[in-house]
Amino acid sequence: MIGNLLRSRGNRQVIAALHSGIVAAARRPELFLPPYEVPDTLEGRFDLLVLFSILVALRLDSFPEPGPEVAQELVNALFEHLDADLREMGAGDLSIPRRMKTLAEAFSGRSAAYRGALARNEPLLALALARNIYGSETADARADALAAYCHRAVVELERAELANILAGPPFPDPETSHARRC
Repeated sequence: MIGNLLRSRGNRQVIAALHSGIVAAARRPELFLPPYEVPDTLEGRFDLLVLFSILVALRLDSFPEPGPEVAQELVNALFEHLDADLREMGAGDLSIPRRMKTLAEAFSGRSAAYRGALARNEPLLALALARNIYGSETADARADALAAYCHRAVVELERAELANILAGPPFPDPETSHARRC
């Protein structure tokens, strides 16, 4: 049934809903507060969007077809939205291809780093997050907290069936320093 849905006209709607769920998760205000403190900048928001897209794509790739197909369509939709966002922000038509190439290279590099780190262990993920999100060569408490959150997200995604993920990726609620003290 899911395969038929994805091959129909509803395919764009399914991918758009999946993309919207990832965007909503990446925009959670708690991620910009302690303990995560992701920089609330265009780059910080891009990094979270890429991170969450990679986590979902990784899970989608683990399913039999149409999972990998959905993962590829999700990445395609991500870049279509990035292109539209650049145009909305006033980037000139001549600069769009160069900027999109830069974003694609960033996505590819982060994807390789995060996938490799997730396959190995949490300290490697914290180090990759420190480099890409916080601009640091060493992991600190922020990177450790974000890595722990990512591992919780991976567990939630691994528990979910394809239909559940397509209905809205099951990202856990981010913890905040305030919530931990209470």
